[in-house]
Amino acid sequence: MEETTDLVMAAIALANGVGKAFADDGKITYTDSVYLMEFLAAMPAAATGAEKIPAEIAAMDATQRAELISKAKLRFDIPQKDVEGIVEDAISIAEDLACLFAKMKVAFNG
Repeated sequence: MEETTDLVMAAIALANGVGKAFADDGKITYTDSVYLMEFLAAMPAAATGAEKIPAEIAAMDATQRAELISKAKLRFDIPQKDVEGIVEDAISIAEDLACLFAKMKVAFNG
């Protein structure tokens, strides 16, 4: 579940950064790049081993899912009442991103 956790945490870092950018002035500009540094720092770990994520998600039991949601609640800068649904979306997005990363890896490395 480590690979899935890394990618979900990266997605949360991106969401937090975008949220902070929008909170400033309602738009994202190059000056908001500072808010995306946590996301950029998380991406190497998130992309490494991405091919394992679909299997990890398929094998995830209710306890593991609840643990991931708990970890996410600690990192997300949004009202806690909204976290669970958004984390479920992040898990779905993580699975899609994992497939994209795997395809890109094949395309660039043969």
